[in-house]
Amino acid sequence: MIMVVFLLAANFHAGATPTADPSWYDIRFVNLPVTGTNLYDNSADLYGMNRENILFSRILTALKIVPPTGYGDLKLRFNAPGGIFRFYKLNTPSSYADATLRMRHESLPVQTVMPLMEYPITAGLPGAEPTATELFMDISFNPDNEGQQWRGNYYLPLEVEVLDSDGYVVRQKILHLLWHYRNKESSAPPITTVVVDQYPAAQSIPFIYPFQSGQPVIKVGSVSFRSNESADRYRLRVSPVGQPTFQFNHSNPNLSGAIKYRVTIPGRAVSSYVQAFECDFDYKGSSGNWHDFLEIGIRDINYDNYRGVAGDYASTIRLDVVSF
Repeated sequence: MIMVVFLLAANFHAGATPTADPSWYDIRFVNLPVTGTNLYDNSADLYGMNRENILFSRILTALKIVPPTGYGDLKLRFNAPGGIFRFYKLNTPSSYADATLRMRHESLPVQTVMPLMEYPITAGLPGAEPTATELFMDISFNPDNEGQQWRGNYYLPLEVEVLDSDGYVVRQKILHLLWHYRNKESSAPPITTVVVDQYPAAQSIPFIYPFQSGQPVIKVGSVSFRSNESADRYRLRVSPVGQPTFQFNHSNPNLSGAIKYRVTIPGRAVSSYVQAFECDFDYKGSSGNWHDFLEIGIRDINYDNYRGVAGDYASTIRLDVVSF
């Protein structure tokens, strides 16, 4: 089995930049278990499960430094495909279950969330405890227990954006929510999913000349992998598109120029790579199902000290998932 997706198309340009620096903030997403199971690891079964006020995620937000006045105030924005919070049955979109999403920030009243509306939150002060925003949902799903057409796997990619006071995105994450509907006599069909999340950082990557070693890794995206199939091993292959090395090319085909960079897997790969490489998915949960998450990072931009022609540059990374 091979799946092919494309991760990023980043540009090199000075351009306008947000007035807030994402490095000012420490923003973490915590996935919470649901009555002993979890909406993130192929183990939540809605058969006989409470479907109201499901607490499934917590967002922790803190300041790393004291920012300019007003930049401790943030906003949350939520979205889903089609602007509807709805779980679709995989491979059968005519079967679905709507969801009602709510949030509670610290001790403020619970709010019912609407797609693309903005909801104010406040970050915790530097050195203090982060503030917490809890996410709840109701799942409107009450089919006939004998209806086999309802059995299967349901999925909702819930996008969460954290905005600064000027409306710029300082953190973005897609919560990949997956649950099953089955009973002891009805097992879930085989399902393998790979979801790629491109981070805002991929849209405007700074070009430095001359090259400066020791620059931090820029995380440009992530890969979420789920499977309840019985393959012994899964591997992610990361490769450049249209060239042997990872590099940014000038968007004008009449102008030559290649700004090279290296790719790494932060927290997992010791090395960084100039050409295609492979990384194993290596986590299998207590439910016996595969679920893994890793991020794609780039570093050492312009390590060969190319003095580029002014303009926009773009690059594409290809991801293949292989089972064997």
